[in-house]
Amino acid sequence: MKHAWNVVLAVVSLIFLYPAYGIAASVLVSWNANTESNLDGYIIYYGTQSGVYSAAVDVGDVTSYQFNNVGTGRTYYIAVTAYDTSGNESDYSNEVSAYVPAQQTTPTISLLSPQNGTVLSTAPTLTWKGSGLARYKVLVSKDGRNYYSIYTGTGTSCTFPLSWWRYQIASGGTVYWYVEGTTSGGQVYKSSRYYFKKR
Repeated sequence: MKHAWNVVLAVVSLIFLYPAYGIAASVLVSWNANTESNLDGYIIYYGTQSGVYSAAVDVGDVTSYQFNNVGTGRTYYIAVTAYDTSGNESDYSNEVSAYVPAQQTTPTISLLSPQNGTVLSTAPTLTWKGSGLARYKVLVSKDGRNYYSIYTGTGTSCTFPLSWWRYQIASGGTVYWYVEGTTSGGQVYKSSRYYFKKR
């Protein structure tokens, strides 16, 4: 049974850390220090149901603790107690809940065809694949510096304009191209740059 000696604790911060993609989160918990002169340490209680703490960790006389390899996509409920040098333990602090969001992967764009450095006799169909993106824009250039958009949409392929191929690109000329992708939230990501040549 908890000993109701005078202690007021408050969890004041929860920080979610994602050290690298594909790795579970870390949660940093911190709280206000207890002012009792015979304080000996703290215990953090936690679980996935409010008021039901399935685990506890004695962290000693510190005011913060980092949980590593925390599962994502779920809510944790956390409370802290203090204990004194006689082993008496306080009541639980106020409970806080922390939803640890599922980690988001970085959107990607990969150019598929034509392959980098390909020499072509006819205007190609440009193809790519992407993940986590809502719209795409294809940009092309004859000099690798000044780029022009030839496609905007949700698809993952477009035909190089025939009029450009016939009248703008000389035999032996080089075309540089890349794809910009935009997320539903408006963030822009770019593919690597490829080039192909006209035979």
